[in-house]
Amino acid sequence: MAERALARISLVQSSARVSLLQQYGPYAIALYLLATTKWGSGVSPLGGPPYITDLVLTLLLIDRAVAAAAHRSISTPVEPWVGCLVAALLTWSLILLAFGSLSQNALRDAAPYLYGVTVFLIRPPKESSESATSRALMAVLIFHAAWVTLVQIFPSVTADAPIVYGGTHLLSIRTDVDSLVCGLLAAIALHRALAGRNPERNLLLAGWGVTLVLLLNSRAGLLAFVVQVVVVLLLAPARRRLPGKYDARIAAAILLMCVPLILVGISQGNSVHRLSIAVSGKGAASEAHGAIGTTNAREHSWAVLVRYMTSEPARALRGVGFGPDFLHDSGADALLLGTVAATQEDVRSPHNYLLNTWARLGLVGLILMLGLLVSGLRLARLVARHARRVRDDDVLAMLLVASIPVAALVGVVLESPFGALPYFWALGHLSARACQTGAVVPFGRSGQRVARADTPLFPDSRARQGLPTPASSAP
Repeated sequence: MAERALARISLVQSSARVSLLQQYGPYAIALYLLATTKWGSGVSPLGGPPYITDLVLTLLLIDRAVAAAAHRSISTPVEPWVGCLVAALLTWSLILLAFGSLSQNALRDAAPYLYGVTVFLIRPPKESSESATSRALMAVLIFHAAWVTLVQIFPSVTADAPIVYGGTHLLSIRTDVDSLVCGLLAAIALHRALAGRNPERNLLLAGWGVTLVLLLNSRAGLLAFVVQVVVVLLLAPARRRLPGKYDARIAAAILLMCVPLILVGISQGNSVHRLSIAVSGKGAASEAHGAIGTTNAREHSWAVLVRYMTSEPARALRGVGFGPDFLHDSGADALLLGTVAATQEDVRSPHNYLLNTWARLGLVGLILMLGLLVSGLRLARLVARHARRVRDDDVLAMLLVASIPVAALVGVVLESPFGALPYFWALGHLSARACQTGAVVPFGRSGQRVARADTPLFPDSRARQGLPTPASSAP
């Protein structure tokens, strides 16, 4: 007991030396990209690459290096499996990059995988910051929903807005990722309402998010939203540990009141119908041309790409690396976009993250990435089970690790900064939280535990204050 108390004292004292940049920098990057998605990811004070997110991430790495050189570096707890898998992914990506062509296209292709370094930069959250991080999260999601709503009502706003980079205007919508973020607003607001936290206000926010998901008409976004709702439902046991008063009648009222909003969304959007067409293969001719035609084009291009990858064992094992345009070399781009569009559009992803990873990194990289996807789900379960209370940023991380990979199976999400950086932040956050709660031993610290931020420094302090002592905080 004495050793654990001394360890906690040491951690509290050392945490005071952690800069604001180290503590909140990765979270700020994730929130910025969730707020602005496509158009925000291309903002750059230099007028081109590197972009603002790359610069902030570089600043975080420099800050960590300077702190290490001055012997002020504070180690970041990382779950062992995640630490090993991310380190291997980074190493393999750097090897492929070093032995390939160091062109702008190569760096662009490699960046989504190199963003995995974010996992090693995330500090466990402080208990005192919970209220501020929660407010920031909701403000970001509401801001995103507000500008998406504005564009839905006045589509000309985007065309009249200034160009941020390339041909991308301010407030440009990318339906797959923007639909996913609107789903985050609906899911987190629903979670808060079910926990008894301002149920009326959160109910309205949830309805707003659901309506936007349907209006944006994206199958990737709709699939992601279904997963997000499942995660919220699975968090029911964790909500019972929250201080808010849970009432089953609130849950029933939420579901009933959401029905009119959902019906309005369905009446003005056809994302649900398009998804059913793509699955069943039935529908009107015009709808089949859009939904089934797109699905068939992707399936045919994927089949061509698979044949291209398996035609050479070495290519299947190590991939083509970063830089080569494997879609064009295989002929899959003509099937995916049409012969004319393929010669005009700069598309470098097959709209399937697993196929893209296999093509770029080979089976080696694909296995590593699959391991990370599974590890994210495992960490979400551990945090939900072992955290004395589940924070809003915990819920955000769980939703991201579960829903982003689903959307990435039919869209270009994880290949872009606005999907990759929030995903790796979520993975790193859950990793740090799993270590913080004592559910796992941090990487490289066999036999040690990171002090929990949601338990008192001294185990009997709550008893001395006349407060109930949770069983999980017992030494």
